[in-house]
Amino acid sequence: MRRFFEAALVAAEGGVLQKLVLSRPRPASDAPPRVEGRSFRGHDGGPQVQLVESFTTRDVTHSLAPGAAESRLRAWVPGTYLRAFLRTDEAEWQLLVGKRGQIGLQHKALALAPNAPRARPMLRGDESARAPHAADTAGEGHDRVKARWVDPEAPFLRELGVTNAAGVIPAMARKYRQIDRFVELLDHALGRADLSAIDKNRPLRIADFGCGKGYLTFAVHEHLRLTRGLAVETTGLELREELVASANRAALRCGIPGLRFVRGDLETYTPPAAPDAGQGATLDVMVALHACDTATDHALHLGVTSGAVLLVCSPCCHKELRPQLRPPAVLAPVLRHGVHLGQEAEMLTDTLRALLVEAEGYDTTLAEFVSLEHTSKNRLLLAVRRAGTEDAARRASRLEEIAALKDFYGVERQRLETLLVRN
Repeated sequence: MRRFFEAALVAAEGGVLQKLVLSRPRPASDAPPRVEGRSFRGHDGGPQVQLVESFTTRDVTHSLAPGAAESRLRAWVPGTYLRAFLRTDEAEWQLLVGKRGQIGLQHKALALAPNAPRARPMLRGDESARAPHAADTAGEGHDRVKARWVDPEAPFLRELGVTNAAGVIPAMARKYRQIDRFVELLDHALGRADLSAIDKNRPLRIADFGCGKGYLTFAVHEHLRLTRGLAVETTGLELREELVASANRAALRCGIPGLRFVRGDLETYTPPAAPDAGQGATLDVMVALHACDTATDHALHLGVTSGAVLLVCSPCCHKELRPQLRPPAVLAPVLRHGVHLGQEAEMLTDTLRALLVEAEGYDTTLAEFVSLEHTSKNRLLLAVRRAGTEDAARRASRLEEIAALKDFYGVERQRLETLLVRN
């Protein structure tokens, strides 16, 4: 215990506490399931520790001096948490507390190549974004200034708690990278989309389904409005009323035109009829980041039936197909393991979604959009509507592939297919 706490304090005081994770709270505890911490520089340039308590529906953030952070750590472990992980630029430490109170400590030194630069865990304002499409530029020594698609100095990021006066808040660095990468991919896809059918006399209509706190909604809207110079109307749909109200207040305080958030459930939501519905689609771009389980199917269905030229979603929580899978006996040794069964269900679910969307006239891509280091929910389904007349042969081919896959795995129903058939 003493060695772990001393290592944490030394790392915090040296500004090299790359990652601290507390997990496995005791059953009787009302503590959050997880606490994460990282070093950052305070306003005076000195080392500080950002601790984020992650509850089910909210995060609570603390900025503490190294000594205060160590005291908080000692109060939490082992009294509240049974697992503690620490990574510095030189080593990793893992503290394990057994059911009977026994303590285990694992330590692993991280080898550095000769003369290799040290990791830079603290994010500073001087790592601000360059304009999109700008190449990486060599900075002082080995440091490089990366091109960014979402400006870290954007007012909405400060409003949403992603940045502060010093730059990107360390605890939000992964979220920022995720948003930045998503916007980059959306921008490239929009460049491939056929926008000629969209009335040039009206704004581009965007919907973000299951938008949560609105990180991505703000980022996409502002990128298209400010960077691409487009007239944009964006609607963020979210079930939780408190998040809708908070996002609307943030948009109002930032003075962002054309952006609004509404409360609604994807399963019952109907996009409002556009005044010029006779001149084109009611929706041009559909976005859905981590819409849970079949909510992704409802989002894709709304995008397809609304005539969107671009669908961009990151599926999440694949549950519908897993209990249905009845694969051939030859696969039984592989899929008797739960982890393999879950991965197979995820791949099959998103493959069927891609094929169904292709049958509706889109070109689709399935890819990873960020590293697993940043989020395990890193799969991206991107679909661009094909220009020209409907290809009946292509549609028939995709429907045959869907039927064959369902037959092979014994799948009886898939939500997106059911929704499209009803339509």
